[in-house]
Amino acid sequence: ERVGKWANELCRVYEELKKVHSCLEKNETQTDQYISYCIKGLVNALELHDRYNVGHSERVAHHAKMLSNDIISDENERNTIVMAAKLHDLGKIAIPDHILRKKGRLEAEEVAEIQLHPLRSVELARSLPFLDGELPAIKHHHEWWNGKGYPEGLKKENIPLGARLLAVCDAYDAMTSVRPYREAIGNKEALRELEEGANEQWDPEIVSYFIKHVQKSNGSLN
Repeated sequence: ERVGKWANELCRVYEELKKVHSCLEKNETQTDQYISYCIKGLVNALELHDRYNVGHSERVAHHAKMLSNDIISDENERNTIVMAAKLHDLGKIAIPDHILRKKGRLEAEEVAEIQLHPLRSVELARSLPFLDGELPAIKHHHEWWNGKGYPEGLKKENIPLGARLLAVCDAYDAMTSVRPYREAIGNKEALRELEEGANEQWDPEIVSYFIKHVQKSNGSLN
């Protein structure tokens, strides 16, 4: 009789736990949707400010997702890098239009203003508590493999892996997109630039993975 009562009680608890689990799953889905809407809103605000940036963040995120699948085994780390890719240029929203859209050569003080955007991206992203893991990749995606990048002049493996990965994806999309100061270049030429800059500006291993990824995705390159 006691065993029967316990069994009934366990069945009741089990049903209650299923209800709780269902609610948690629903709330998690809603939370993920809210985060997605929030990120999309921030990216849209940046694109309204800089028309040359339209689609750039999503394309970089796409490349980062494909590339991280080849390099990184941990799913959470991959998702973190993709999220960082979407927000890596957010700080450009604080750069004046006349600098962003300048067609001629930038003055030294204008270059300095541009180089502040990773730090400003971090400042904006830090206000969202669910983005802590993304901050290192956002902050350091303009560091160079040889230590000549910014904002901190980090070198080789001292640069966070996510930042090294984003640096390659970001550079490729920038080269193959129109900018105020130049026309876009072709895929083959962009890959050649990456290859030549490996060991100096970019992590050579990541460049190698990226070239294979693009060649596989595009089949025949233009």
